[in-house]
Amino acid sequence: MANLLSDNEIGNITGAFGDVFDTFKKDIVVYKEPKKVVSDLSLGFLYGYGVPSQNTNYVYTPVSGVYPALVSRKRSTKTDVDIENINYPQNKIMVKVESPARNFINNGKTERISIDDKSYNIADGDIQVNFLSKIYYVYELVDSK
Repeated sequence: MANLLSDNEIGNITGAFGDVFDTFKKDIVVYKEPKKVVSDLSLGFLYGYGVPSQNTNYVYTPVSGVYPALVSRKRSTKTDVDIENINYPQNKIMVKVESPARNFINNGKTERISIDDKSYNIADGDIQVNFLSKIYYVYELVDSK
């Protein structure tokens, strides 16, 4: 079966679409669950005999990553819509990311995503969006309160 577009045309179109992504992208910060790292392991004491039994021998190391994303906001003057006892917020924030950001978000627990110094939580999993040979992933975010 013949394609409507040649491979060269597909490359040009997806390249232009990639240029749009690069032009309007914004950096988002993805915060993961911090890692607990043992800093000082001291087993030479006995609990309850003059030495504190709750020695802090670990530290939490923050884990985060900065990734480019297209951020779109849909705002409405109405309040939340209630359809069949399910509350749908009118102010939606969608982020479209490439596969490195998706891999970082989906591997492990993502605590929050920061955009312009404001924190959001992921509402649901990602949705794959295909544009010819280019693949993006879209996440819906909600305010973290």
